[in-house]
Amino acid sequence: MAAVRSRCRNVADIVHVAVVAAPDELAGKLGSARVRVYVDDRDQTPGWKFNEWEKRGVPVRVELGPRDLAAGTAVMVRRLGEGKQTVDLATLPDLMSGLDDFQGYLLARATAFREENTGAVDDWAAFEAAVAAGWATSRPSRRRRRGACRWPEALKRPVRSL
Repeated sequence: MAAVRSRCRNVADIVHVAVVAAPDELAGKLGSARVRVYVDDRDQTPGWKFNEWEKRGVPVRVELGPRDLAAGTAVMVRRLGEGKQTVDLATLPDLMSGLDDFQGYLLARATAFREENTGAVDDWAAFEAAVAAGWATSRPSRRRRRGACRWPEALKRPVRSL
C-alpha cells in the first residue's frame, strides 16, 4: 500500500489505483485455477459492458467495485439469470470449479431443445408442415442420392436445416 500511496495525491487516487489493480490480481488467481478470464477495463459504462458480455454468452460475470473491495467481496452473475450473488473474494476460485458442470448442463439443454424441435420428413407435405413450425431435416433416401427426387421449387421460406 505504501507504493500505491507514493504514486497518488489523495484518497480518491488511492481507491482508483486499488480498484484498477484488484481485477488483475483476481484474474491471476483464477488463471492459476485454470479459469479463462478477461478483465474488461474499456472506457464504457458498466451497463454497456454487462450487455456486451451477455450477448457473447459468457457463463459467469464478476463485478468488482470500491465498496466490494473494501468488504472483501465481489458480485457474481451467472448467465442463466439466477440473479446477482455476493461472494467472498477468497472463495471465488473455488466457486468457479463448477464451470465444467455448467457447460455440461448447457450442452444437455441445447441438445434436448434440438431433439424436441427437429423432425425428420420424407415427403413434401411433411416438409411444408415442418418448415411452418420452424424446424426440419430430411432423411436421405436412395432416390434422393440418385437425384431422382427433387424438392419442388415452391419453397419460398428460408430453411434452417435441410
